[in-house]
Amino acid sequence: MNKYSVKSEVFVKEPCKNLSDLNIFELLTQNPVVAYDLKGKVASRFTDPEWDFSAYRDLRKNSSNSTCKVYFPTDKMSANLLLELRVVVLAVFKSEYKSSGRATVATEAMRTLRPLFNELQECNLMSVTKLNSSIGMIKYLDSIKGKYSHSTLEGRIGRLNSASRLDLNGLNISLPLRGNTLKGSWGSIKQLVTPYVAENAHVKQTLYIPLELHSKLVSESLEIIRDAPDVITKINRVLEKKFKQVRESRTVAQSKFLTDVTYQAERHRVSQEKKGEFKSLKQLLIDEGLGHLASKDKNTRVYHGYISRVFAACYVIISSYTGMRFDEITSLKDDCFRCTPGDDDDDDDKYYYVRAYETKISGGVDVDYITIPEVKKAIDLIKLIHRPAKKLVPSLKDNDFLLVSANVSILPTFAALNPVTKSLQDLAKNIGLMVTESDLEQSKAMNRGRESVKLGSIWKLNTHQFRRTLIVNFLTHDLASAPAVKQQVKHMYGYMTEYYGKGSELAFTQRLLRDGSFMEDIANESILVKTNIYRDLHYSGCHLEGIKGKEIEAMRGSAIQLTDDEIRVLIESGEWDITRTPFGYCTKGHKCEKTDTIDPSSCGETCDTTIITLKNAINWKKLYDRNMKLLKLESLEGFAGNEEMMKSQNAVALRIMKAFNLEPEVQA
Repeated sequence: MNKYSVKSEVFVKEPCKNLSDLNIFELLTQNPVVAYDLKGKVASRFTDPEWDFSAYRDLRKNSSNSTCKVYFPTDKMSANLLLELRVVVLAVFKSEYKSSGRATVATEAMRTLRPLFNELQECNLMSVTKLNSSIGMIKYLDSIKGKYSHSTLEGRIGRLNSASRLDLNGLNISLPLRGNTLKGSWGSIKQLVTPYVAENAHVKQTLYIPLELHSKLVSESLEIIRDAPDVITKINRVLEKKFKQVRESRTVAQSKFLTDVTYQAERHRVSQEKKGEFKSLKQLLIDEGLGHLASKDKNTRVYHGYISRVFAACYVIISSYTGMRFDEITSLKDDCFRCTPGDDDDDDDKYYYVRAYETKISGGVDVDYITIPEVKKAIDLIKLIHRPAKKLVPSLKDNDFLLVSANVSILPTFAALNPVTKSLQDLAKNIGLMVTESDLEQSKAMNRGRESVKLGSIWKLNTHQFRRTLIVNFLTHDLASAPAVKQQVKHMYGYMTEYYGKGSELAFTQRLLRDGSFMEDIANESILVKTNIYRDLHYSGCHLEGIKGKEIEAMRGSAIQLTDDEIRVLIESGEWDITRTPFGYCTKGHKCEKTDTIDPSSCGETCDTTIITLKNAINWKKLYDRNMKLLKLESLEGFAGNEEMMKSQNAVALRIMKAFNLEPEVQA
C-alpha cells in the first residue's frame, strides 16, 4: 500500500497513482480511483459526480466532511470542458496535498476554477488550452471585463497557471505569461489582468470595531460567561433526556415500518407525550427551572438562541484576547489552554497561552497565542455546550476538538463559519451594539468610510474583525511594537501587520482611538510592576548575576531603603527604568538599542546594565538543554547556520548555571 498522507497519523492510499501516464481519454475509459476511505476501500472514481477526500484531511485540523468533497456540475458545461476540469482538479490535489496535508486543496481548486470553465464555454472557447494563445486569453478576458475584482481575477488565472506547471498527459496548459513573445508585455499575472478588472474594485479591509462598541461587547460577553455554566448544565440535562426520547421513538419506528421512518418516529414521540410516557421539551425545561427558555420565537425554541449567544460570547473573548483566525479556533483541542509555570503555581511570572494548529502561513504547525485567564472560562464553557453531542452522537465520541459539528438539530454544535457568524450577529443585536456618532467617526478613520456602517444601526460582526481590532488597539495604545504584534497574530511579513493596523499611526497621533482612562491604568500598572521589581532586586536576599546585578547585590545593607512613593518618583522621573525578559533584566529600559535582538547571548552577563536572577538562570538552563539536543542531531534541518549562535549561547549559559549551582540535563 502506498502511504499518501503526510500529516495525519492515519495513512490513506494514493489516488490515481499513474495520472501522468494516462491521457484524458484513458482516464475516461479506465475510470481510475481518485479517493479511498480510511479502510482502503474505493470512495470515488474519476467519472463520479462527487469526489470524497474526507479520509485525506489532516487529522489535526477540524474540517467538516463537506469541505473535503468536490461536486462537479452536471448540467450546462460541455463534456470536454468538464473532463478537463476533472483532470486539473485532480492534478492540483495530487501535487499540493503532499506538501500541505490539506484535503480542502481539491475543493478550493474547484471553487476557484469552475467559474472560469463556465465562462470559457460562454465565450465559445471549448477547451482550456485555448488560453495558451494570446488571442484566446484576450478573448476570454474581454468577455469578463469589469466583472471581477483584481484579487478574484488574479487568483483564478494564478491557480490555472500553477496547474500549467504540472505534468498532465494529453492536456498541455501553457499560458502566455513566460517564455513567449509576449513576455515583455505580460511580465506578471497582475499586469495581465489589470486592464480587465472592475472599476473602483479594491480589497475591502476587515472592519475595525470602534473602542466603545468593542468595550461593550467584551464586558457583556464576560457577564454572559459568568452566569452561563449553571444554565447550560441544566439545558444539557434536558437535551440528553429529549435525545433519548427521539432515539427510542426511532428504534420503535424502525421495528414497525420500512419507509417513512423519520415521520413515524415523530408521530410515536408525540403520541407518547400525549399519553404522559414522555415529557415534552417545554415541560423538561420547566422542571429544570428554565420556563423562560421554553417558549417559541418564530418556530424556534428560545433556548436555542440562548445557547447561540453564550457560544458567541465565548468566541468574542477567545478571539479578542488571542487574535486567532477562525480556522485556528476551529483547530483547537479540548486541552488547548496552557499555563507556564503550572496551574497550581502562584508565581506572578507565569503566563497563559492557547495552542492552535496553523496552516495558512506555515503549511501546518502548532503555534501558541499569549492570552489571559478569562479565556479558559470561555473554552470550558464551549466544552460544556458541546458535551451532549460528544456524549450522544457515536461519530463524535473520543473527538478531542473543541468545536464539533453534528447533523442533529436538537444538539447544539458550532464548527462551521455560517452558524458562528450568525451567533455573533445575534449577540450584537441582543445586547444592542448600536453605532453612535463617535463610533462612526472612528469607523470612518479606520475603515475608509465603509457604507455598510451607518449611524443607529447594529454593528454587523464577523469572525475576522476581532483579529484586526486587536492589532489596531495594541498599536494605538502603544502596548507592543509592530514586530511583537506580528509574532502574536502569526503574520509571515511585517507589512501584513502594518496593513491590518492601517491608520493606527494617524489615530495614535490624533489620539482618536486612545482611551484616556485605559492609558492611565496601563501607566499605573507599569509603575506598580516596576516598583515591585525594584524592591525585589534591592531589598530581598536573592542572589544576582550580571554586572548590574552584582553591583546591586554589593550595595545591599549599606544603601538607604526607599519607600514605594520614593521608588515611584524615580520611575516617573526616568531616573530608574527596567525591562524584563526571560533571560534577564536591563536597567536601560526602553532606551536600549538592542530591543529587537533575538539572541540573548548578545547581552548575556557581560552588558553593564544586565541583572540575572535564579528564574532567569533556569531559562538559560532550558536554552542550553534545547541547544544541546539540537546540536547532537545529525541534521539540523530548520536550524542550519545557527550552530555558532547556539554554541555562544551555551558558553554564556554554562557560566550563569554555575553561578546558581544548576546542572544541565543534557551533557556535552
